[in-house]
Amino acid sequence: MPGRADDVAAVLTVRAVVMTVATAAVVTSVAGCELFSDGTESYRLPVAPISSEASCTAPDIVGGFGVEGGTTGESVGEGSVPHGFRATTVVSCQTSDGPGGTTVIDAVELGGDVDAFVSAIDRPSERTDRNTSVSCAFGIAAPVATWLVSDAGAIRVAWPRVVCGYRDEPLAAWEALKEIGRTPVRDLGVLPAAICRGGSAGFARTNRDRDSDMVPEGALRFPTRAVAGATVCTYRTSRSSTGDLQMSGAVSRRLTAAAASRVVRESISAPSAPACDTDATEVAVMPLYRPDGSGGATLSVETDGCRRVAVDHGLGYRTASGEVTALLRGDR
Repeated sequence: MPGRADDVAAVLTVRAVVMTVATAAVVTSVAGCELFSDGTESYRLPVAPISSEASCTAPDIVGGFGVEGGTTGESVGEGSVPHGFRATTVVSCQTSDGPGGTTVIDAVELGGDVDAFVSAIDRPSERTDRNTSVSCAFGIAAPVATWLVSDAGAIRVAWPRVVCGYRDEPLAAWEALKEIGRTPVRDLGVLPAAICRGGSAGFARTNRDRDSDMVPEGALRFPTRAVAGATVCTYRTSRSSTGDLQMSGAVSRRLTAAAASRVVRESISAPSAPACDTDATEVAVMPLYRPDGSGGATLSVETDGCRRVAVDHGLGYRTASGEVTALLRGDR
């Protein structure tokens, strides 16, 4: 997502070697003993206040896209749907490519089966109980701002949470809504590439063909359609004395939303990568967020060597096309 502060954190640790489903380790302490337990409880956020209109320029919304300062209006807190509130349309705050390489925040009006979306998103959240500690494998981001609009006004509805992120269930109804209007509300200018910090990453050597994972349907963390512009970090790779792959010499560049979306589409449709034991000397890494700010997965590509592409906890090794490699390296 353009300029998002945690883009950098998402880039730092990419181990395409591990393609397992993330789980939360939950341990509940009872009478001095440690027992595996569900350890969760349901809750609802307070009812969202009703505003006169939907806004995508409040400071916390602009800040949610990684840019300091809003332009108009006060920040309106997220919450649950008030009893009797009947939404007729939805407004989503999103980013898009602007003229001359700029990034723009748009207020996007959505229509369609609004009732189905309200039913999907207006559900309890889940958290750990006070006796439970949790370790989460990765981070997930929800849309920065989603407004339900009725004749009575607008509310900023909260995406329901789970222990390690946010619920996937509302995504299908969300993506089924159709855009019926778009209004640019804030030009963010040309966003600089984020700073890349050193990290450890790599692809495993394989001595047999690996079947690609099926692309997860309805996973909030893994955008499979439109993707926001993002920072691509390119690293030089080498093996340490212990045989581990290390990355150094990071170079960052900014990729437009159009180019980032093309990378994702081509990677998803690519064939499974064949067996390969040739180390790459360069790896490109890109965080994946939708234009509305949701997501959090990381795509990594070997630009030489075996030339494979993978998405952590989402897509197994596939063959990176020349187009994908060129886009990530800035050759297109």
